[in-house]
Amino acid sequence: MLKFPDERRTEGFSTQPTYTGGSSGVGGGIHEQRYVEPARYFVLVTKREKRACRSCEDLGVVSVPLPPRIIEKCLASERIVIETVVSKYCNHTPLHRQSMILERDLGLEISRATLDGWVLKVGELLIPMVAAMRRELISGSYIQADETPVDVQTREGRGKNHQAYLWQYSRPGGTVVFDFRLGRGRDGPKRFLGRFEGILQTDGYAAYDQIGGPRMVHAACWSHAGRQFFEAVQLNPRDSVATPIVAQVDELFAVDAEARRKTLTTAARHIRRQETARLCSMISAARSRQRSPLLCLPAHSESLPIRPRTVDAVELSRDAGADRLPLRFRVELG
Repeated sequence: MLKFPDERRTEGFSTQPTYTGGSSGVGGGIHEQRYVEPARYFVLVTKREKRACRSCEDLGVVSVPLPPRIIEKCLASERIVIETVVSKYCNHTPLHRQSMILERDLGLEISRATLDGWVLKVGELLIPMVAAMRRELISGSYIQADETPVDVQTREGRGKNHQAYLWQYSRPGGTVVFDFRLGRGRDGPKRFLGRFEGILQTDGYAAYDQIGGPRMVHAACWSHAGRQFFEAVQLNPRDSVATPIVAQVDELFAVDAEARRKTLTTAARHIRRQETARLCSMISAARSRQRSPLLCLPAHSESLPIRPRTVDAVELSRDAGADRLPLRFRVELG
């Protein structure tokens, strides 16, 4: 079912029956349909009165000042500039495509370079806001961090993009800040987090080590720690080590899903998590015998030129921080 605003516009009777003869009107039927008006671009004219005072000539001629502008002396209004930014970042419409759409649908010729200038100016104006959001995150006690690659066009290496990274720092249900970096080194999170003293939750990537304040607690992520075990089960569904661990990971996430569905408090969720807390001890036990030839592996694994997947999973779970995985009150699973 289509849900539209309640606003209704009534149009007069636009049609008549084919046969009218000597008939007279006896009312009419009502037909409703959802309608949309295309965007209209026009020139907005603002008239400002000028005044001069004969008894105070030193003031000269004065007029009502214009309201503050995003881009001074720009012919485009704030609404057009904001629509451009929203289309790019919320609707994922690249600037070159926006330029093509404007020319195709409305006959407006606005170059990509012009649109790019608008976006850069808005970005400059938002820098103080982003700085305030960062301070809010750092002053808190819990941050989730992750990084994702993005292709960047550079002047060097024509035809080949440089792989940069967007580092995301956030708190569940709260502030989210993206920090753009050309690389994936430790310098990015070290500079962003400063002397952060709370809980930092990551996927165990080494760049997050040796950063933050001395009292910072590094929590890991069940999604990343369990990934290798999932792959081990895909290779051998009867793996006696990985299969029960995967089942326990699924059970943990089911607990959190239930908590969200029932809007449980963090304390109530913590109690439910403790009932499934056998997982950490299972991984520790698997580590203690990771060199054992009794690991349940495919019958032909001896002939494979690779290491047993379950052994990799146990070792990688250690690298991902499985010994510091979250069962705390406020920390998410991943």
